[in-house]
Amino acid sequence: MLWLPQPAQIFGPFCCEKTSPMTAPAPTSTLVLSVCHTLGLVAINLPSFQMAEVAKLPYVDHVEFVLNMIAPAFTMYFVYLLRRPFFHVNLRILLANFSIGLMLLTITRNVILIHEATQFLSLKLQMVFHIVHNACVFAVMDAGVLIAGERLVATLIVDKYERVRKWWIAVGLCTAVVFLVIYKHSKRRWRSDLQKNLTHRYQIMENVRTSRQLLVALLFDFLESVYLYLVLIYRLRTPATDVTLSTLSQIFDVTCTLTAIFMPCLFIKTHPRLKYIAMRQLCRAHRKGPVRTRSRTVSVAPAEKVNTKETNIYFSQLEKSWALGIKK
Repeated sequence: MLWLPQPAQIFGPFCCEKTSPMTAPAPTSTLVLSVCHTLGLVAINLPSFQMAEVAKLPYVDHVEFVLNMIAPAFTMYFVYLLRRPFFHVNLRILLANFSIGLMLLTITRNVILIHEATQFLSLKLQMVFHIVHNACVFAVMDAGVLIAGERLVATLIVDKYERVRKWWIAVGLCTAVVFLVIYKHSKRRWRSDLQKNLTHRYQIMENVRTSRQLLVALLFDFLESVYLYLVLIYRLRTPATDVTLSTLSQIFDVTCTLTAIFMPCLFIKTHPRLKYIAMRQLCRAHRKGPVRTRSRTVSVAPAEKVNTKETNIYFSQLEKSWALGIKK
């Protein structure tokens, strides 16, 4: 049987209220309480806090729970594909961090949803899971800034970036950048400077390809971040039991789950070699099935033909540069 959701909390952080026999409860977001406690504005005593009830839309949690069960499979497969050197090592670190954040976000969110129905967690464990969930939310929101900064550095030092293998660059990047500017700049240099060496040209082509690939993903991530912070501002002006606030929270949670499912698929589909590897592995798994039919064998050929064409287009410029080097 499907369980009916208990009253929920905003963005995963549970709302708390400090009870007193003389005063009425005053609901406050755990996220806000944590910030205030860090600044020394309030002292938090866990045993004196309890969950505050908030109205929710019916059955949305059921859909979110099912999607959260599916999402980790997509993110784990994308992390598995990142083992291959299709991207620069710094970009792979950031993409892996982004994917792991999405995976932990969906897992901890499901634990929170189960607890809302069964109340099986202690108060301290509740806070641990909510803090981890909140940390993953903000990590995913800020991942776009880090990836954009990494691509900016790759564009500025394109002559030697291919040889840079220092992992701390990927971890320490905090610069915001507009990807349209980087994409146009890299494309212009690729067309006007055909006499550059192979490594230099390869790095420029990678910048153009990854900028085009990441633009849609980071634009969506930016819009999701704006939505989050607008709702947080609205939260500061309304009580935790506000029905509109709860509805906005549910929309955000479902959006995060859909991001965890579709973002890895978007990265794989927009990268020719990742798409080729994924299609080849899916076809290989399909061939290993117990039933073999003629239609399945025929259907693999067009996909292989398309992927081969994309790969040839991708390496055509590299082959031309080698040919020029031999003539000289």
